[in-house]
Amino acid sequence: MMHQMQLQPEPFRMIKSGVKTIELRLYDEKRRNIRIGDEIMFTNTENGETLAVKVLNLSVFDSFEELYKNLPLMKCGYTEQDIASASPDDMDVYYPKEKQKKYGVVGITIALKSAEFLSYYRLKEELVQFCRANGLPTSGGKQELTARIAYFLDTGAIMPVNRKRTVKQKGSGITKGSIIESGFVCSELHRAFFKREIGDGFSFNVAFQKWLKKNAGKTYADAIAAYKELKSAAKGQPKKIDKQFEYNTYIRDFFQDNKGASLSDAIKCWKYKKSIKGHNKYERSDLEAF
Repeated sequence: MMHQMQLQPEPFRMIKSGVKTIELRLYDEKRRNIRIGDEIMFTNTENGETLAVKVLNLSVFDSFEELYKNLPLMKCGYTEQDIASASPDDMDVYYPKEKQKKYGVVGITIALKSAEFLSYYRLKEELVQFCRANGLPTSGGKQELTARIAYFLDTGAIMPVNRKRTVKQKGSGITKGSIIESGFVCSELHRAFFKREIGDGFSFNVAFQKWLKKNAGKTYADAIAAYKELKSAAKGQPKKIDKQFEYNTYIRDFFQDNKGASLSDAIKCWKYKKSIKGHNKYERSDLEAF
């Protein structure tokens, strides 16, 4: 069953980011209809944005004073900055004491659905913050963090961290006949080899690093040939920017379409794009941010 609720901008943002996972409400007739497994559609009272969550648990108490003693307040919308001054009296702004006494109160434990979470662009720092708030490992890149969070939201379980073992080159150094090791990691040893064989203009660009990681077992002679092919193919083409650099891609495309615009204009449109669902690529319609 789907339930509809209004939510002010700040708690809406905290639920959207994954750090607020308990919504506090009066346990009135409307809330008594909620069951574990139901869904709640929150609507941001400021801009009408919606957010769907799943109900995981219901914690009913006689008063907010009792609730505050039993539930983790950092998951109820408080931050490290204001947790010291947290008080059940804070809820009097929303629900008068007489109504609290009449109906009781409830802490609704909720979770974003993975599809909902992934429909918004998120910085790596935001993903790390979500992991910390929910007891998940924070290691790895942006794609690994995103997959870990999606798995958690879908299953409630923690995905095991994939700890790759790397094999380091032994001996005096690398030769053209050396085999590319599994779990390749760039090192000064590798850099010195490629500069010696290719020239001082060598650099570990993203495309070449990906090739090395995918071609364990081939020789370093193969790697040299692959590097030259990749460099040749890239000439005269716009530089491809990987998914983890969406901001760079967006700003580049914005300026290509808006000659003479300022960086502050580009950033304003970027922030607007981040706030809405869907992809994070530049579109002319983003100029609505002005």
